[in-house]
Amino acid sequence: MLLLIGNFILTVTRVIPEIEQNKTINKKINIKRKSVVPNKILSMYAFNNFDEFCDFCTYLDNSYLNGFTKKLKKSSLYLYNGKYYLLLNNVTLSLKDFKSFHCAITEFATYIIDSDIFGRKLSEYGKVIIGSNAIGTCIKHFS
Repeated sequence: MLLLIGNFILTVTRVIPEIEQNKTINKKINIKRKSVVPNKILSMYAFNNFDEFCDFCTYLDNSYLNGFTKKLKKSSLYLYNGKYYLLLNNVTLSLKDFKSFHCAITEFATYIIDSDIFGRKLSEYGKVIIGSNAIGTCIKHFS
C-alpha cells in the first residue's frame, strides 16, 4: 500500500494480524545500556587529526566546561600511526564533572578502553607533540 501525505510517501509492506499484535504487546523487552565509566587515573582519547584536537580545545574554552582546563594540566598529546592521542593523568575533577567532560570529548575523539596498556606502547613508540598541559597549550596557541 502506498500513501502520499504532503511531501512524504509512506509504503506499508506488511500488516500484522491482530492475533500476532497481541502477542508482541505482551512480551517484555529487556534493554541494557552499556555505559563506559572513564578512568580518572589514566584516560586516553584518539583524535583523527590535529585539527579535531584543536576544535575540541576551542569548544572546551568556549563552553561551560572552560573551568576544567585548569584541572586538566596533567595532559599530554602524542602522535602515533597518523592519529593524535590525548593522555589525561590523575584527573582532579569530580566524577560528575569528569563524565560531563567525557561526553563532550567523545563528540570529537574516541575513548581508548585499554589506555594503561596502550599508554605504555605510546610512550615508547609515539612522538610527543605537547608534553604537558596539552589542552591549555592548545587553547593558548591554536584557538
